[in-house]
Amino acid sequence: VKVINMIEDDEVREALLKNWALWRREGQKLTLKDIDRKYDQVLLLCGRSWGKTRWVAEFLREYCTNPLHRGHRVGIIGKNREDVQKVIFEGDSGIFNCMTREEREDLHYDKSKLDIVFKSNNVMLFGIPADKPEKMRGPQYHLIVSDELCKYQYPQEVLEQIDMSLRLGDRPLAVFATTPKPTKEIRTLHDDERTLVISGPSYDNKFLTKRYFAKLERKLTRRMYQQEVLARILDELEGALFREKDIDNNRVITRAQIPQL
Repeated sequence: VKVINMIEDDEVREALLKNWALWRREGQKLTLKDIDRKYDQVLLLCGRSWGKTRWVAEFLREYCTNPLHRGHRVGIIGKNREDVQKVIFEGDSGIFNCMTREEREDLHYDKSKLDIVFKSNNVMLFGIPADKPEKMRGPQYHLIVSDELCKYQYPQEVLEQIDMSLRLGDRPLAVFATTPKPTKEIRTLHDDERTLVISGPSYDNKFLTKRYFAKLERKLTRRMYQQEVLARILDELEGALFREKDIDNNRVITRAQIPQL
């Protein structure tokens, strides 16, 4: 990186810095053509700082500029409006920061609607806040990308809307990038035979220092370290007073279900 930053020509320097093929790791090389058609969804189940957001942005970049996808409709789901805008679209590893200045000039971005159009290919991206799953009714898509499913307030409702909205083209696909919290929804996706699971610990990111991992190993609980760093879906803690399964089975979805006291 230091050598590239010494290049005086701005366009050449930017082209090298934004060339994903030069920077991606072995575990980040998956593209759409590598995904067998038997899979309905991809589950990127990785540790913190593995590079999930960057991988998603690059996957979208390639998908939306492919001439074979001209006119396609893509849904981008985040926990809320702020996550869609400030993480997936405008974040350090978001779509805009992965693209060159020339590529960004091909975009029409309506921040008020959270819509992006790739003008030369007429591919439309629609930002969708997961905290309002009922608003997902109606639109239909070729591809839906979900960021951090483990953070959603209504995960099951969002998954149901995704399944019903993915109905365009000959191979609609859902991509989920999330930290592996042991929720019912993540376990179900993981165990589905039509899910391609990609997993990787935070250690895969060689840009992170040994000091950083030593701090996490020292300060995090064993379970938190295994989940957030080693990217493991953990079993229920033996002897726990409240089990994740029981919480999921008794979760109140709407106010109408809350009993009068």
